[in-house]
Amino acid sequence: MTDRARSLPQLAVACPTRGAAPGEPCTSHGGTRPRRTHTHVSRRAAWATSRKDTRR
Repeated sequence: MTDRARSLPQLAVACPTRGAAPGEPCTSHGGTRPRRTHTHVSRRAAWATSRKDTRR
């Protein structure tokens, strides 16, 4: 995983698309290689939701 991928705040939540645990990178849709620069849309949405929940 690249340094850029390690710094993504979305890694704080699990990935609902491929099942990556918090702190682990998303993988390609085939599940064979880690994504290097971004996360799945569903993980970004889950992260955004978790941020809204903590701001209340």
